[in-house]
Amino acid sequence: MAHISFSPPFAALNFTPLGKFYDRTSKDGSIPQILFLLGSQYNIPIGGETSVSSTGNITNDTAAPVSGKLEIAGESVDGTEVTKDVAFTAFMYFYPGIRIVGDSEIQDADVGAGPVPLQRMRYEYEDLATTDKIRVDLQGGDGNAQFVVREVVDGVETNLFTPVELTTGVINVKWEIDFLDNGLTQIFYKEQPSGTRTRVFNGTLNADIGEAKVTAKLMLDQQTTKTVKSDFMWIYYRNIFVGYDVVLNDRLKGRIKIWDTNGTEVEADWIEVFSSDHPFVGDRVIENGIIRIRFRSTPAMEVYGWNDTSQAWETTGSLIPKSSQDDLATTLQDVIIERLNDVFVKLVVKYGINDHVVRLRRGQPSVRIHSNSTRFRVQSDKRRFALSSSVIADFNQTNSDDSLRGNPLNLSPTSNPFTFTNDTDATTGLANVDDNWFAYYDENVSNDMLGFIGTVKNPIGLIITADSATDIGNIDFQFDVDPVFCMGVLEGNPQTKIGGIPQPFNINSDVDTYVKWRANEGLFSFDQRQFIRKKR
Repeated sequence: MAHISFSPPFAALNFTPLGKFYDRTSKDGSIPQILFLLGSQYNIPIGGETSVSSTGNITNDTAAPVSGKLEIAGESVDGTEVTKDVAFTAFMYFYPGIRIVGDSEIQDADVGAGPVPLQRMRYEYEDLATTDKIRVDLQGGDGNAQFVVREVVDGVETNLFTPVELTTGVINVKWEIDFLDNGLTQIFYKEQPSGTRTRVFNGTLNADIGEAKVTAKLMLDQQTTKTVKSDFMWIYYRNIFVGYDVVLNDRLKGRIKIWDTNGTEVEADWIEVFSSDHPFVGDRVIENGIIRIRFRSTPAMEVYGWNDTSQAWETTGSLIPKSSQDDLATTLQDVIIERLNDVFVKLVVKYGINDHVVRLRRGQPSVRIHSNSTRFRVQSDKRRFALSSSVIADFNQTNSDDSLRGNPLNLSPTSNPFTFTNDTDATTGLANVDDNWFAYYDENVSNDMLGFIGTVKNPIGLIITADSATDIGNIDFQFDVDPVFCMGVLEGNPQTKIGGIPQPFNINSDVDTYVKWRANEGLFSFDQRQFIRKKR
């Protein structure tokens, strides 16, 4: 699921109609986060990104991504109306200039005559404050399917246009809602697989919609199992501006900083860098109060997270560059500052054999990296390694902290290095990895700074080499194309178990406290620009 958090100025007073979703703790103080839903093509697992529920006497009900589509199925036990809801855990925001593009498919175009049985695929957008709604419906009819968009104002539902009867046999439409700068709203649909893009509404919405919960629904009253589908749902936002009226010191909490270590480990003697032509004496360091990256000449990118409990920077490991031919880098040639302001930094880190383009935003607990090499190494002295798989028991999130798992030297029999394979083998097969995160952590402490990697694609090669039973050592990744990945930190308690799963890996309601959420969010980085003005 695609989503991203945005960190407005501290104590932002005027960001209409958006509201704060949660805070992230940094060295400088709490950083407010606004969470945007960007959409999905449903080509990754949706667990934790959605909340699934149902109403009525329903059976055989499921909701899951299948072949890149969201499929929702169910049947009514007694013929009364039932629903299966898939609510997204991120919100979306309605304001002039955004566009929503979606896809809806039902199983049967003809569901019979009066009283007409119900079979409907619905996307519903509900305002969190007013509870007004916009409903995009594709439903079966008496002969042909129908496409209709409804609004709910003060509890009263109204069709925005006369329901459109589709061509005989058509069960799939692509639809679009555009919120124009002049206050008008336009709605389009197009029959799939072929059809003409047609405008069915050009007017003003009465629904008071700002910050909205998004839910995909199956609605039916039929006593046989029916399946509805969605191929995608994307939201395109225009530029986002934040107005604020706070003192400068508050506005800059958690800002991006670059340091020159000045040849010393005493941080009080480090020099803050404000220009790309600064002549560095020591190591380069970037940070935002949550995550810190130090570029060592060894070469290595050391990753630290701010532990608010211990009030200290704690290391999780280092990124070691490798060539596509599996050669380790030997020289850090340069760190080029391409862009720098209080909310965003972009660096090009050159190692001779390859480059890393590194991006860090204010309020983000990870850096996004694009490498021109298909390989890299993570070096860490953490005790355990975990990945998302219900099959690979020795390293999955449920069992990685067992006495004989999560470290090659603790396996029985010992297998060091442990080499994963690019297949479906039940013990080693990378094809069994069902999510895009990999983590390294200490299972024997109640307060740990975990390290994690989030990847756009699954690796085709993965090797873990342990230095001891309490020290992983090296984690070597290989991809079939130049990878885009994030490297991040998370303060958590692996000793606390929820359903047998350590808390940092448990998909729960506190969306910012588990690895999956942060690994997904860290991949969708963007350039954030700063405008010095008050109250737009």
